[in-house]
Amino acid sequence: MSCCGNKRNTFRGVFTQETTNTQSVQAEPYPPAVDIFFEYRGEKRLTVLGASTGRRYSFDGQGVRLAVAAGDVAGMMGVPGLYRVRKT
Repeated sequence: MSCCGNKRNTFRGVFTQETTNTQSVQAEPYPPAVDIFFEYRGEKRLTVLGASTGRRYSFDGQGVRLAVAAGDVAGMMGVPGLYRVRKT
């Protein structure tokens, strides 16, 4: 086998790694799902923080209906006084 004649050491440092500027992209919040609504049937105001989106849902009183993002539906199902309803 022949020797590389120190060529390997010569090539070290010839190759450089280029770095590119990358921008961090923030995910868009879940859009409200048009067909998923909740109605509040309690007597006082209620504010619920969406577990998935972090969105604040403010029900100002009894009978208020709001569209809820798809990612927040499961969490809203367990809130007393909130009921999933159809948009009418």
